[in-house]
Amino acid sequence: MLAAILSLLLVQQQSALIIGSTQPPTGMTISRPIRVVLLPSQYASLWNSEVQQRLDSYWELYKPTFAERKELFLKISVLAQKEAVDLVVARMQRNSQLNIANLIIQSEPDGKFEFKRVPVGDYKIVAAGTLDRVEIMWSEALEIKSPGPVLIHLKTHVP
Repeated sequence: MLAAILSLLLVQQQSALIIGSTQPPTGMTISRPIRVVLLPSQYASLWNSEVQQRLDSYWELYKPTFAERKELFLKISVLAQKEAVDLVVARMQRNSQLNIANLIIQSEPDGKFEFKRVPVGDYKIVAAGTLDRVEIMWSEALEIKSPGPVLIHLKTHVP
């Protein structure tokens, strides 16, 4: 029993609190919760790979259309990212060593979020939401080097 308590205290001392927010595109406001996923490094790599494979496939299929209407590629990019995050989350859910409930959260209606007890390491945060009937994705790489609070403001978004 004492060993379990000491182990829990050690994990808490070696973990971080991520306090984050999302920045909406100019002219849009966040008024509903956003799905936010914290991807550990191996799943971040998988997500990056899956997004790129999908973009390559869509590019080959719709290259003439994208040449005429470049704005459609941004919409396809959002689709590729959403499909990739769904696939990665499904794989994460099959990993019994992950506490998936701590890695997938809903933001507050204003886009603010928190991840608690995050171990030191490399991560990617991926967030998805609908603002003014437009699908928006945010993603940001994150390196946690030491215990304590980490502040992050997601600005990189598609479209």
